[in-house]
Amino acid sequence: MSKEITVSRQGELLEYLIEAMPNLSRKKVKELLEHKSIIINGKIVTQFNYRLLKGQKITVDRQNKYSLLSKHNITIIHEDDELIIINKPYGLLSVANDDAGKPTVFSVISDYVKISNPQNRVYIVHRLDRDTSGVLMLSKNEGLKIKLQDNWNALVKKRLYYAVCEGVFEKKQDSVTTYLEEDKNNVVFTTGRQKQCRFYNAGPHSSKGSYRLQGYKRRRRLFTARHFY
Repeated sequence: MSKEITVSRQGELLEYLIEAMPNLSRKKVKELLEHKSIIINGKIVTQFNYRLLKGQKITVDRQNKYSLLSKHNITIIHEDDELIIINKPYGLLSVANDDAGKPTVFSVISDYVKISNPQNRVYIVHRLDRDTSGVLMLSKNEGLKIKLQDNWNALVKKRLYYAVCEGVFEKKQDSVTTYLEEDKNNVVFTTGRQKQCRFYNAGPHSSKGSYRLQGYKRRRRLFTARHFY
């Protein structure tokens, strides 16, 4: 079971934990740090003399739930009884494809919630491509997942992406209209063949071919792309 502590003053982590948990010996507190069971504001900390700031949130994770997330570079942004919102890392699939056996967001978060209760389940609300990092939402019950998906276009007006680009763009700001297609491995790519396009980025349940408008704006070598549906 996890214990939550709100830091009330500045100080070094080890000494603060010893004071905050008087029922544990100094050795036991050190073991918690060594076993990656101390999480500060969502990140595992093992450094004994880590400098704490007032207001930080310490989670004592004796079940090592967060080490499972750390292994796959997943950070939880928000979690309550209904939702889990994470920062998905680059290189991790949202859900499984034909390459069975590799970890996905779904498999890792499923294992995470089952540590507390083997009956717990999660449901993917939407997906991010393997090579995209960013905010991903999962539901803890199927009913909420369906409601979110059915109203996705009303809830999500636009998405904002950042990309590091190679080369020089001729214009500082412009828009690109392109058709999208998805292969059997859930990889999305652009295509100029409207009639053969079978991926439509307008909602989780759509399958008709259409296009997506992308706008970009240059910020040095970092580009911002806005997707409008």
